[in-house]
Amino acid sequence: MWLLRFPHRLRARVVIATVAMAVAVPAPVAADPAPPDGASEAVSRLAALSHQAEELTEQWHNARADLDARRSESAIAVAAASAAADAAARSRADQTEFRGRVDRFIAASLRGAAAYELAAVLGSESPGDLLDRMEALDLVAADNDAALRALRAAVQDAQAAERAARDAQERAASAQRAAERLTAEIERRRRDMDTQIVVMRDELARLTPQDRESYVGGGQTDFVLTGPVGGGVAVEAMRRALTQQGKPYLWAAEGPASYDCSGLLYWAYGQLGVALPRPSRDQATVGRAVPREQVRPGDLLAFYRPVSHIGIYVGEGRLVHAPQGGDVVKVSTVDWGDVTAIRRIGS
Repeated sequence: MWLLRFPHRLRARVVIATVAMAVAVPAPVAADPAPPDGASEAVSRLAALSHQAEELTEQWHNARADLDARRSESAIAVAAASAAADAAARSRADQTEFRGRVDRFIAASLRGAAAYELAAVLGSESPGDLLDRMEALDLVAADNDAALRALRAAVQDAQAAERAARDAQERAASAQRAAERLTAEIERRRRDMDTQIVVMRDELARLTPQDRESYVGGGQTDFVLTGPVGGGVAVEAMRRALTQQGKPYLWAAEGPASYDCSGLLYWAYGQLGVALPRPSRDQATVGRAVPREQVRPGDLLAFYRPVSHIGIYVGEGRLVHAPQGGDVVKVSTVDWGDVTAIRRIGS
């Protein structure tokens, strides 16, 4: 982006008359990127359109990531509902078993447990024999009490398991409904993004050679690291990203022929077996936060609120990134006024 090549004070010069030509998007909290000093109206208009297209692309990525999360939640909830239903079935079986046992004790009592106690007393041949018979009766009573306690516990377990099953089923249904809504949202975001991209391409095609140079000029596509930069996965990802200099920016692309901003990082880390999130919003939360005075090569730099652009710091106030539609992967000067997050992956 040209904002990474020009002073922060020029940001206010964005021409806003083109907003009506583009798909409407919420205004970001941070200022929009500004065109070069003295840029033509065509370049200023294209700059605004490019930023809006980038925001729409990121919103599409965000919706897809949210859908993946909802689908994962749905799968977990469905599994929990199934497990809870199984637990409820087992508890109901236990309840049936202990209820039958208690029913048998009750039936035995009604048929003559009291008469059995009298017979035990009258038929005893000695005090010792009487004690033995009464002890046996106590054991029967104890078994009855144990069965009653087991029945009570089984009833409580069954009720709790059935509540858990209902709750899990409701969570699964809610997650599924959210996934369905997000599927529709993704389609809407995709249509908005495609519409904006068509507008962008038409504007690019109408640029004069001078305006095109003003729009994509600056930065370099032949940057070579010099001096020590350390090691680790972040530095290796930075090196991979630098090998893609000169490849075109393409909305929603993740390589290896073309990239959008977060697609470049997604590809670079993927080459190392590290799965970054796809949206720049989520990439701007990985690792740990680093203050600007401690920034070093390999750190991720995220721009704007909400985040809609991201790149990898290469040192000396520069970063490698996929800047904007009509441009290519390059190394540009960082406009620190628009940096909203610095993240470090690894040690």
